[in-house]
Amino acid sequence: NPYALYAQHILKLAPLTPLHYESGAAEFGDFVHRALACWAKSDDPAACRQQRVQNFLNVIERLRLEEDLHPALTAWWRPRFRRVIESFLAWEKKKEPPAACAFERKGEWEMPPPFRFRLVARADRIERKADGTLVLIDYKTGQIENAKNVAAGESPQLALESLMARGGGFGPEFSGEVGEILYLRLMAKESSAAKPHEPYETTGVRGEALAKLLEETQAWLKDLVRGFLLDPSPRPYTAYATREGGDYHLLARTDEWRGG
Repeated sequence: NPYALYAQHILKLAPLTPLHYESGAAEFGDFVHRALACWAKSDDPAACRQQRVQNFLNVIERLRLEEDLHPALTAWWRPRFRRVIESFLAWEKKKEPPAACAFERKGEWEMPPPFRFRLVARADRIERKADGTLVLIDYKTGQIENAKNVAAGESPQLALESLMARGGGFGPEFSGEVGEILYLRLMAKESSAAKPHEPYETTGVRGEALAKLLEETQAWLKDLVRGFLLDPSPRPYTAYATREGGDYHLLARTDEWRGG
């Protein structure tokens, strides 16, 4: 949407928070991401499980005070916070410890000429394995990505981050070939006796399937950038005219020119 792109990233306009705003799944997920990153900085993997859980809950309380969140909100979220960290520890226990790891890693990568397009991202977690290959991990507290969609390139987030890592976009210590991309769902909701679930859920791509995905993603990105930046042909807004809603929908004045 060109109107949303210009308003949000060029004019830096942000929608006002409604007076009767109610936090939802997105706010909870964002808070969990920040909490896990802060907790990882002081976490001691050698400590007992109970201590690590308590340390995470202490981080939650500290962030609540720093961000001035309403106590009732974190009280409502507290049982889910405990399930999230227990879910994370259950996943961590079954995997091989990485040689190096980074949380909430900021990165940027500029495509080579003639594209001159800069890709910017923040990776939830990057691991370097003992063999030198990288694993990119994205946390989910809600619905996890569909494995077929990821392999088909329909959920390109981690594939794009992989291209950045391969090009050194996340720094020299996390530069190299990506051996696996992984979406990790941390179970925030309590399971019922009728529908029990595992403490976590994963889906991802590796090996030849990942190599094929990255090759296709790179070709798709080049075509996309070439089309928008190097092709002077005008692009009418009609492709977006039927999409109602959105924070910047009114700026397009779609209802006026479409009905006139």
